[in-house]
Amino acid sequence: MITQVFTDQNNTVFGTYTPLRNTIRKANLTPSLRAIHAHIQHMLFGQPVPPYIRNTPIGYTNTSFNSTLDYLKFHIFPWELELIAKELIIHGALVGGEKTLEDWNYLVPIVNKLKNLEEEISEIYSNTGNVLIEFYRIAHRQFIWQSRPGLENIARYWKIYSDPKLNEVITKATGLTLDELYLIALALTGTYLDKYALFYPPKIDVKNIDQEHLDKFLKHFSLPINELRDRLSNEQRMNEKYAYAFNSLRAYPLIRMEYEGRDSIVCPIPPLLFRRITEGLYYEICKEPNFDSSFGNAFQIFVGELLKKANEKAQVIPERTYGKPEKRTVDWIVIDKSVLLFVECKGKRLTFEAKVSLTDTTELYRQLDIMANFIVQIYKTIVDYDDGKYPHLKFDKDKQVYPLLVTLEEWFLFGSQALDILDEKIRSKLNSLSISSKILDDKPYMICSVEGLDLLMQVSSKYSIDEIFRDKNKDVETRTWHLEIYIKDKYKEAVSKIKPLFKEEFNNHMDFGL
Repeated sequence: MITQVFTDQNNTVFGTYTPLRNTIRKANLTPSLRAIHAHIQHMLFGQPVPPYIRNTPIGYTNTSFNSTLDYLKFHIFPWELELIAKELIIHGALVGGEKTLEDWNYLVPIVNKLKNLEEEISEIYSNTGNVLIEFYRIAHRQFIWQSRPGLENIARYWKIYSDPKLNEVITKATGLTLDELYLIALALTGTYLDKYALFYPPKIDVKNIDQEHLDKFLKHFSLPINELRDRLSNEQRMNEKYAYAFNSLRAYPLIRMEYEGRDSIVCPIPPLLFRRITEGLYYEICKEPNFDSSFGNAFQIFVGELLKKANEKAQVIPERTYGKPEKRTVDWIVIDKSVLLFVECKGKRLTFEAKVSLTDTTELYRQLDIMANFIVQIYKTIVDYDDGKYPHLKFDKDKQVYPLLVTLEEWFLFGSQALDILDEKIRSKLNSLSISSKILDDKPYMICSVEGLDLLMQVSSKYSIDEIFRDKNKDVETRTWHLEIYIKDKYKEAVSKIKPLFKEEFNNHMDFGL
């Protein structure tokens, strides 16, 4: 009986999907993907709209797209364009095709049919019991598109991956050293910011990089168009995961296909190439032997360097051992005026299934349980500090203690049902350890990514950490805000003056280090 219900739901979704598919089938694939490239580059990087894009609405071509509000005016979003690109690769015409997305008047009906499909899926699968989970997975889908990928983010990953042991893992997995991989990726990304396609074999003018290096790179980051089409077709889901299912275009942002009669490498969505060499590289190597210990150590070292560079006024104390049997403190302790910030570093990524599932929250709950263990781990060592068991740091009743869990990528645990579930798990685990849950009120924890930590520490050079955290926690609304969003909203002037911490080092290394 349950199987039949789900079959009926899938059939309903497919019925709404059919008009979208049939419209896209009329599209000539090559110029349509080129149009996706043009719109993405205009939206995220302010690139001029090329002349082959026709019939755009008044104001579109001179809009800088500095915020989500700019997208709203034209009712088209980059996350929708990514989904349309997937549909184009599956259904678009490799030869012929009477339509092209270069015509705004053809693009808009496709976008509207996509919106109708997503609304239909929402009506079927969303309910009062999972509406906040729905918001949570929407955040994972959309928020990554609301900031431009840039060199500072690449530089952060480069710093972590530069750890000798991790570099060795990367070389074993890809056949390229980290420097070779990043040089090729940056050269290609620079090309695709302005161009949709690169004829193969390209002219290579990068120091110490030749055709063999490029072919090794393409082996890991590109697929022939027919193979990519098959993968995307197999990944298609006619249920609540339609817009959230794994998309091989993210794993292979470069496509081998014919363009202007020549064998070419096309990149319809350049930001996906940025992500593939940063967060995407993690998935390339995370199952390699010795990855976990190497990555955890490299991430901890990176966070320590960030803490010291971002606020030179604060004192930063590294992890120490104490007691018998031997225990470890948190990874880093930041002493800032009247505050002790207990910083624990966890490079673990939220699993894909936890980000996308709506009807089965098993994996999300499992991941939240892991997160709860991380946070309880901090509270356990704070209790030891309170009891005077830290030989290198005496208990100071005048200093407010804040636990801070730093992740590599944002988990987006804010203002959602997921955050309530996490709190319940933490309280339960504390109670099982005979630690009063009152500690959560006295020393409220926060979670942020390295990007949020960067903001916090740079802004705290002017405003104390205590001031930032107290103001955020005293308001019922802002208490559940994402830390990065809160700081950007509350301390706009200070945020406007922050500096990239690793970009210069990265640039110098790429220019002169090889």
